[in-house]
Amino acid sequence: MLAAVDGDALDQAVGAYFTARNTAGTASGKRQVIAVDGKSLRGSARLSAGRRHLLSAVTHHRALTLAQAEVGTKTNETAHFRPLLEPLNLDGSLVTFDALHSVKANVTWLVKTENAHYIAMIKRNQPTAYRQLAALPWPDIPVQHTASSTGHGRRESRSIKPAASPTDSAGSPSPTAASPSASTDAANRPADARAARPSTPSPASTPTRPPRPNSPPPSAATGPSKPCTTSET
Repeated sequence: MLAAVDGDALDQAVGAYFTARNTAGTASGKRQVIAVDGKSLRGSARLSAGRRHLLSAVTHHRALTLAQAEVGTKTNETAHFRPLLEPLNLDGSLVTFDALHSVKANVTWLVKTENAHYIAMIKRNQPTAYRQLAALPWPDIPVQHTASSTGHGRRESRSIKPAASPTDSAGSPSPTAASPSASTDAANRPADARAARPSTPSPASTPTRPPRPNSPPPSAATGPSKPCTTSET
């Protein structure tokens, strides 16, 4: 029976059910917080195909999957960002996502069309926004929160410093870029188009060990950093 069911239709039905439950749970006035992220399904690979990759929108507090879509091997997560979130009511919600989705097309749509808030991860694939944020007076901004944890074979300490975010001359929300970047192109590309995913160092990682001789230069936000493929900030 499950093999005969349309997977996309089942995702939409289950997502609508959980969305209704989440709406009832946030009626007390708490802000809805949604994380958008993609994961490959363990054990889903076959001899003729790789792992199935899903892009999901999941609530932070109750961990409910509000929307989910399979991302094909010939496309990119960024092209599915808006189609995934469009059926949801994002008015006043806070949406979080990784650096792959931190492009101007996505955040402008969230703010101006959906009246939502966002937390974006900025890496060097957004050079203009990266330079704007790095130029802020981070040494003069007090630390508001620090958290330490052990994971990935090392102990990490991460600090939060709030600051006013720069905008371009038109007043558009960051991130922005003087010319289209690879991820900006992906946001405007049809969902069936092929795109390459950039892998760049994150300016938000803050290892506690001294930098190695070949480490990249310190970032303005958090001090010495080293290349990494993921970030939990």
